[in-house]
Amino acid sequence: MPLPSCRNLLLFPVFLPLLAGCAMESASYWFGPEQALTLVRSKPYFWSDEVMRTMTVTSLPACQRRYPLPPDGGQAGSVKVFRTAEGNYVMQDGMGQYRVEIALCGMSLEGKTSTLGTLLGSFELVPEGGIRFAPASGS
Repeated sequence: MPLPSCRNLLLFPVFLPLLAGCAMESASYWFGPEQALTLVRSKPYFWSDEVMRTMTVTSLPACQRRYPLPPDGGQAGSVKVFRTAEGNYVMQDGMGQYRVEIALCGMSLEGKTSTLGTLLGSFELVPEGGIRFAPASGS
């Protein structure tokens, strides 16, 4: 039996480059110890230029829900996070605008509005790879 297991080890380096294009990265913005927004970007296939995105809305211990965002083919850019006067949040990127009701873990796609609220920061791509939440200056 040593021959088949040795053959499997020899084939492993052949398949390793196929996995190199797969990636998953995430960043979170915490509003306190129990409420957060987490952006997850994943590229499941090395041959795809599209990056799948999800946003997880957390309000512990009540709820935690994950919502799909439109796939990013390079036009989404950073995801800006605003706090509205009502205490909810609005996220905006090149693909759309999303209203987040943090207490109920709700999120919905909405049309672009002129009243975004106060800019808290944005989820940005890091040049070395990955993503991070960058707070707005003064917050």
